[in-house]
Amino acid sequence: MDERLGQIKEGAGLEESRINTEFVDFLKKWSTPALALLAAAALAYLGLQKLEERRQDRADAAFREYEAAAASGNPDALIRVASEFDGVGAVKAMALIDAGDVYYGAVLSGIEPGAPLTDQGEPENDEDRLTDDERETYLGRAESQYQAAFDATRTKPGHELHAISAAYGLAAIAETRAEPEQAREWYEKVFAFASKGGYAAMVEDAKERILNRNEAVVPVPLNDASAQPPAPGSEPNAALPGALTPVEGLGETPVMGPELPPIEQPAGEPTPEPDQPGADQATEPAPDEPPDPQSP
Repeated sequence: MDERLGQIKEGAGLEESRINTEFVDFLKKWSTPALALLAAAALAYLGLQKLEERRQDRADAAFREYEAAAASGNPDALIRVASEFDGVGAVKAMALIDAGDVYYGAVLSGIEPGAPLTDQGEPENDEDRLTDDERETYLGRAESQYQAAFDATRTKPGHELHAISAAYGLAAIAETRAEPEQAREWYEKVFAFASKGGYAAMVEDAKERILNRNEAVVPVPLNDASAQPPAPGSEPNAALPGALTPVEGLGETPVMGPELPPIEQPAGEPTPEPDQPGADQATEPAPDEPPDPQSP
C-alpha cells in the first residue's frame, strides 16, 4: 500500500512537471507575438484618438476663421478660408457663397466692399465708388464664387442647402444680365435640389419663379447710377401708394390718401337750397340765448 502511494505521488510529480514544461514552451513560442499584437492594437487606438482630436481641432479652427472672415465682409478673406479649409465640413461652400454675396452686393450698391459709409449710406471717400468696369468685374467674380460653391456641393449628400444657395446666386446673376432663360435653368436646379432635400418652401418658390419666367426681367444697368437703390433717407416716398401728397392752396401741408368722390344723394330727395322751403328744416335751430340781466 505504501509502495503504491509512493508511485502515485512520483507519477503525479512527473505529470505536473511535464505540464509546466509545456506551458513554459507555449509562452516562449507565443508570448512575444501576442504581446506585439496587443501593443500594436493599443498604439492604433491611441493613434485614432489623436487623429480624431486633430480633426476636431481643425474643424474648430475652420469655423472660427470662417466666422471672423464673414464678420469682416472681406471677400479675399472668405476665399482664403475656402481654400485653406477645403474638405472641412461645409466651410468651403459657405465661405464661397458669402464671398459671392459680397461681390454681388457691391455691384448693386456701386460701392467698394467694406468702404466706410456716412449716415445716409454714401461712401465717405469718392474713390470707393465703383466704376462701370469695376462693377462688371465684380459681377464676374460673384458668378465665379457661386459657381465654385455649386460645383463643390452638387454631388455631396446632405449639402443640398448649399447647392440651392449657390444656384439662387447664379440665377440672380443671370437676371442682372437680362438672361431669363439662363435664370430659369438655375431655378430648375433649385427646384431639383429643394425637392431632394425636402425644403418645401424653396420648392414652391422655385416653381413660381419657373412659371413666371416669361415675365420681363428688369436688369440692373451697370452704366446707370440713377437705377441703383437710393440711399436710406435720400428720396421722399411720395410715389408710394397712400403716401403724403401736397394739396394745392395749402402750401406744403400734406394730406393722407387720394381724393374722396362726392357723396351722392338718394334719388327723389334733392338737396334743399337755402331759399327753398324746407331748407330751414335741414338746419338745426340755435339754442335760446339767456336773457341779458341789464336789459329792462
